Amino acid sequence: ARVRACDNAICNLQSAICNLQFAICNLRYAFYDTRYATMCYNFAVTTQSVQEKTRAEITVRGIVQGVNFRWFTQRRASELNLTGYVMNMPDGSVNAVVEGARSDIQELFETLRVGPSAAVVENVNVEWRAPSGEFDRFEVRY
Repeated sequence: ARVRACDNAICNLQSAICNLQFAICNLRYAFYDTRYATMCYNFAVTTQSVQEKTRAEITVRGIVQGVNFRWFTQRRASELNLTGYVMNMPDGSVNAVVEGARSDIQELFETLRVGPSAAVVENVNVEWRAPSGEFDRFEVRY
């Protein structure tokens, strides 16, 4: 047990040193000193869970128009710091294009499966895509 505790302490110390080196490299890069940018590595990143941005196209079917579904979606997406838009479709469904952390999008997805109190959600479909970064907020489109 002593060896493991020692190994963990050494590993944590090495990780802390690596993070400090990475921070210093980022500072150098911020001042446009690119000589050091290629020498900087953060090996601790592989052991940490980093949420990358992703994009989802969500289609909700049922009685979802005329029941404040878009405003419900916009409010919840904004609370989750997601970007994109939601709009009514001619076939009676509601379509949302959402970008952000996958876990936040999944939380929105679960919320949309229930919807506002006046809605009757029959089906929710999500398709995952690569993010475009084109949005700076979440909005209702017409």
